[in-house]
Amino acid sequence: MRRTKTQPHVTPIAQRCSPRTSNSPPPSAARTLMEPRRIGSTSYDLAFLIDILNEHDELYPKFIKIENVAEKLVSENRGFGSNIYSVRLTSGEGEEYSFVCKIPTVEYLNKYLHEANEESKKFSEKELEEQEEINLTQVRETHNREVDFYRFAKENIPKSVKIPRFIYGEYMTEENECIIIMEDLSDRAHKGPSKGLSKEEAFQMPVDSLIKCLKAFITLSAHDLLENEDYTWFTPELAEKTIALSEYDKLMKVMASRPELGMPPVICQGDLWPSNVLWEHKSDGMRHLLSIIDWQDCYIGSYANDLASLLAINMDAETRKSCEQDVLRYYVEKMNEYKKSFNLDIDLTYDKAWIAYKKAIQVAILITMTIVENPEDVVENGENMGRITKRLVHMLEDAEFE
Repeated sequence: MRRTKTQPHVTPIAQRCSPRTSNSPPPSAARTLMEPRRIGSTSYDLAFLIDILNEHDELYPKFIKIENVAEKLVSENRGFGSNIYSVRLTSGEGEEYSFVCKIPTVEYLNKYLHEANEESKKFSEKELEEQEEINLTQVRETHNREVDFYRFAKENIPKSVKIPRFIYGEYMTEENECIIIMEDLSDRAHKGPSKGLSKEEAFQMPVDSLIKCLKAFITLSAHDLLENEDYTWFTPELAEKTIALSEYDKLMKVMASRPELGMPPVICQGDLWPSNVLWEHKSDGMRHLLSIIDWQDCYIGSYANDLASLLAINMDAETRKSCEQDVLRYYVEKMNEYKKSFNLDIDLTYDKAWIAYKKAIQVAILITMTIVENPEDVVENGENMGRITKRLVHMLEDAEFE
């Protein structure tokens, strides 16, 4: 069905941080707190955000008086296109409420751009300005895509799906800063940097969520990897295949839906590497899936893309190979149950799912190529490659390149 895009809701900066006079009544009872306070280096005033919570979050406790505000930048050293703040409010009675603010920024992309140009001298000053504009456009588009996803999810996706609870979001325009407000999972989430999932954890991974959920950008640095003498495993033959994947037409074909393999297009998260899959330790001693975050790269594509990324990027190769067929059988079984219950227009068999999965390993390769030089890629004692790099090597061996 064709959607008509509505005019994005954007709050002018002056409204977000305008000072209040002593004669002005506070818009919410919680503003008896203190003088105006901004969140981090943003233009967002805490009192403005409390008004949003009062209006949009049914779980906000409507404090009569806030005694303390604790603010933390939870995206430190992980930032790419946004700053993420955890904000905890405490009332005079000791009651607590916390939320997360995700605010897009171009500072990290521009920082990396200028650092790289210091060495290469590739861009002139004018070209740097043009690249900065490209970075800004990229950040704007990805933020707005994430707002669209969360708005859609709030209305259409069951609450049992493991995604953060969305409270409020504004589009980013050329004139205005913007924000996403979500539930705060930072106290519960466990990110073991790249510890491989077990077979048991694979079965409580979000296969059901992918079933219910049903233009990403990926930067491929194959040339840099090939020139790095530490990556002796990355041969010219593999480089040729992966560089070919990065070409636009080839990339679109790899990521696209494949109706002939049993299912129509679905929503793909598009960036399922370890730090975007949050886990929670519980009393049984096991890690349990808490949430999948960072939906700014979501796109419409093949049903197997996210499944392949979940298994190939988040599991060590030996474990993945021991259970991937069982996971796929479970996936097909659940989808066919939904077909009966909800009259879904699918024709899914294990053989079709296996073909789609093997092709989708190429998508996992492209995502992994962007993180093999990332702190997530932990090198253990006596090893010459990080965990994620080893997973990438096995993906390159297993993928069916077209």
